[in-house]
Amino acid sequence: ISMDKKRLVITGLGFFSYQGFEKDTLWEEIEASNVEPQNYEKVEDKELGSFKAYEMAGHFDPNDYIENRKLKRLADFSKILCVASKNALTDAGISKDMEGYQPEKIGSIVNTVHGPMNVTFDYLDDLLTTGPATARPILFQQTVNNVACGQVAIENQLKGVSSTIIGASSLEYAANLLRKGTADAILVAGHEELHPYIFAAYASKNMLATDKGAGERSIPYAKEANGLVLGEGAGVLILETYESATRRNAHIYAELVDEIAVTDENYCKTYDEFKDNSTGFYRAMNTVLSKNQVAPEQVDFISIAGNSYKATDATEQAAIERIFKDTSRMGYVASKAIFGETLGASEVLAVISALLCMEHGKVPGLSYLEEKHSADKADCCIVNSLFTGGNINSVLLKKVQEA
Repeated sequence: ISMDKKRLVITGLGFFSYQGFEKDTLWEEIEASNVEPQNYEKVEDKELGSFKAYEMAGHFDPNDYIENRKLKRLADFSKILCVASKNALTDAGISKDMEGYQPEKIGSIVNTVHGPMNVTFDYLDDLLTTGPATARPILFQQTVNNVACGQVAIENQLKGVSSTIIGASSLEYAANLLRKGTADAILVAGHEELHPYIFAAYASKNMLATDKGAGERSIPYAKEANGLVLGEGAGVLILETYESATRRNAHIYAELVDEIAVTDENYCKTYDEFKDNSTGFYRAMNTVLSKNQVAPEQVDFISIAGNSYKATDATEQAAIERIFKDTSRMGYVASKAIFGETLGASEVLAVISALLCMEHGKVPGLSYLEEKHSADKADCCIVNSLFTGGNINSVLLKKVQEA
């Protein structure tokens, strides 16, 4: 089978975040379309002007969902991804006890931007305060970005491909590997955690939302939107070949028809670099549709990349209007109104939000907008995402059509 003809499907999903890990709870929040962030207590500098975030601490403890004692000794960065990965594998019905299980044909690709920031600064605090003699080796080994991906492989006895990437799509990378026959199934993950330094850095650049009477909220596409609200968490998809999924009679959420990655000619470092003539979103969406001979009117909804930052929202909105003309019929789901801007985890969480709409056969829309953008059909969608460094991706998903 050539790379172009090999069909890929999503058979499992898992996540662990400020919202927890239950699909039913997430669907309720998609129906509500917006989740209020809470005060980020780890930042005390009142001059920053921003105080809200989607922080996990105080809401969910990953230790409550971990049985392996060795895993409990790891930093939260690894624990959280292991919990989300276990949920995704269970959802897909993949386990080492199943008939024909081949661990060497199952791998994992993880995307993150900042990596395990909390344990890194714990280690550095020791090193700088008391010197090398008392620095803890157990912390040092957990400071590398690919530590969580490795723990997922160890915990689930996976022997296939294993990589951690930054600034690019883990979904696109995994899809290419599957089409090449490198694996039968891959855990496609995104993972990010908050740290006071990250929060302060974004706030110092005036990129975070502030309270200007409408609250400090993540409300993509809204007139009142005035900046990001940061979030943290992990999302995991099980992407596998259609042949593998049907062979084991797996439940299929959707088919990954294609994915297109482009680099915007303006956006590179900060969202302010988006301009009125930025073509990244337009080229990504237009290419994935035309390449697969899908007419704009066949797309039922879009899982938007909009993150409540004016330049980002306006650029994506303009591209959607250019392609779809009459957008009043288009359904919108905004994962960043629920999870916040989770950076490396944002694409996978946006796909998960889209999959739940497809599973329920409708798009509740965005209740905080004057034009809600709901849809009573959810068979075909585009998921947009943007990455640190300038990459923009459009993923085309469809309900499975038999070969």
